[in-house]
Amino acid sequence: MRPATAAIQATRRMNRGGAAMPVLLAVLGFILLAILLPAHVQQGYGNSGLGGVLSALFDRAGGAERAVLVHMHLPRAAAALLAGAALAVSGVLLQAVTRNPMASPSLLGVSAGAHLALILAIAVFPALAAVAPLAVAFAGGLAAAMMTYAVAGGLKATPVRLVLAGMAVSLAVGAVSALLAILIDNDLSGLFLWGAGSLVQLDWTGSADALPRIAVGIALALLMGRALDVLSLGDDVAQSLGQGVGRVRLAGAGVATLLAAAAVCLSGPIAFIGLITPNLLRLAGVTRHRPLMLLAALWGGVLLLAADTSALALSSGRWPVPAGVIAALIGAPMLILLVRRTGRLDRAATRGGTAGGGRALPFPLLLALGAAALPLVALLGLSAGSNGLSPALLARVLSEPGPADLAVLGLRLPRTLIAMLVGAMLASSGLLFQGVVRNPLAGPELIGVNQSAGLVALLALLVLPGLPMIGLQAAALLGGGIAFAVILGVSGRAGMTPARVALAGLGFGALCAALSSLIVSVAGLQVAQALVWLAGTTYARGWADLAGLLPWAVLLLPAAWLVGRWLDLISLGDDAARALGLPLDRARALVAAIGVAVSAAAVSVVGPVAFVGLMAPHGARLICRGGHRRLLVVAAILGAVLLGLADVVGRTLLAPVEIPVGLVTAMLGAPYILLALWRAQPRRASR
Repeated sequence: MRPATAAIQATRRMNRGGAAMPVLLAVLGFILLAILLPAHVQQGYGNSGLGGVLSALFDRAGGAERAVLVHMHLPRAAAALLAGAALAVSGVLLQAVTRNPMASPSLLGVSAGAHLALILAIAVFPALAAVAPLAVAFAGGLAAAMMTYAVAGGLKATPVRLVLAGMAVSLAVGAVSALLAILIDNDLSGLFLWGAGSLVQLDWTGSADALPRIAVGIALALLMGRALDVLSLGDDVAQSLGQGVGRVRLAGAGVATLLAAAAVCLSGPIAFIGLITPNLLRLAGVTRHRPLMLLAALWGGVLLLAADTSALALSSGRWPVPAGVIAALIGAPMLILLVRRTGRLDRAATRGGTAGGGRALPFPLLLALGAAALPLVALLGLSAGSNGLSPALLARVLSEPGPADLAVLGLRLPRTLIAMLVGAMLASSGLLFQGVVRNPLAGPELIGVNQSAGLVALLALLVLPGLPMIGLQAAALLGGGIAFAVILGVSGRAGMTPARVALAGLGFGALCAALSSLIVSVAGLQVAQALVWLAGTTYARGWADLAGLLPWAVLLLPAAWLVGRWLDLISLGDDAARALGLPLDRARALVAAIGVAVSAAAVSVVGPVAFVGLMAPHGARLICRGGHRRLLVVAAILGAVLLGLADVVGRTLLAPVEIPVGLVTAMLGAPYILLALWRAQPRRASR
């Protein structure tokens, strides 16, 4: 009975203390709401001043200005408040049932799953999407959440495992969503805005439909408040007090998914509101779940309304800025700060189970297989396309090329070689990062290097449209260096542990992706071209691009091989490496610099291609034993084969429509990481 007695006393203390802070936060929230609401409406109305807004609002003549205000701008403000409240309360529930401060609808894949389900319904069953959008979104969000929990190890999964599983689910689902958007929408502008989190409303229909659903969801959440307070004391204590822990968790996850689905139906997937709002309120001292959920509903609406006000201020006519982009700009830095503050991250969550365990092959045999596979992939790349070449015709083209054949070879050959070379470079970069931080999930895409390099390269192209290849590569190198500097800064004295690297990289990568989307919106870039670049593409890459990339590969890949001996020593542990005479800090810095340079050079040519830097090193460890020099060679071969085949799939699967190679690797890589995480689950001892 001692645990139960202690729990009752703790609950009473929670109920007695801290009453002033919730009241103060509520008052402050309503004051901000009273300030933001007129500013939002005024901003959306064209900066005509508050007097002009009031004049149009009370214009009984029913003029066009009043119609625009009443039927577009006021519904948009209402949508921001409703969606923000739903996402914030959903975040409270998910964090409570998992006891994980990093849980939220966006990080656990719920929003991405709901988004994909709606896009699928629009493409295949438009009537269903029109009649029952909430049911469709709820089913998609629930399926994604179940996949995330199953892969991570259930509701008791550690923070890092749960976030990594949710990240992989979100990336896989997002890749499919992007592919469907390309296929079903010619100009992509509508789906791009909605997919980025848009609050644009044409009338009151969306808010009117969402209001009862969100109100019911929040009411159900409030009814669970006392049960969640008990659950926060621990499973054993909660069970000793007679609580059905499993039922509470299941109900909480279901209500959270319902709220997230309602928000996605109203505004599209908006990230980080459900993450930062509950954490900020807890940092302010609010711990009981009922006041926490009420305040989260208020402050979630306030935060999203503030984000949308900023989005309206940055929008320019034809190119509106999605509110979800601004929300990510606010939320991603908050995630990085939370990672730095959180001292209970699971240091072993990403270790083990993702490398090794396979049947190793002799290194000479691996080299022979690679020497045979690389030419085969190159020949496949030459023959594949909307106008495929049979083996006999390809042999004739290669032996006696005619004028038309030269044109085909001039387009396909450099593109294929670039894909394979970029794959080898990204794989090598991933192996370097994994070795330097002893983290099997520290690829360039996970720690934000690819996204940051792509962002700075995109900025350079915007500011200097005629920038030569060397300038673009320098910009990408700068972006990659910034990403790694951020990771070092966030790690601080705790060191580059797997948990901190993974979560900080996730936050910084999301920040860079949001900034890239903001640039697309503000600068008025072609949405289709921008989406393809941000996904990673080999389309229209030619001999000039190959010539610009080749010197970097010739310089950096041998350098990566040379530092392989250092990685062997680093893998023994810090103390052992120092005892063997390795200047550890300088060695890590140099290896990381080479990894950044290799990845940035590749990104400058094809954009931020995902997952090659994760999959290829893992595959190398499964089939190869030995030091990092051998692993680097095998990983480079696997990366070249992987990206070369992905390019072929992207060209041929839906020809003549091309799938960006980055979407292909994401659809292949995310399931791979999910499988790796599932295999790495702690298993119960057999009976």
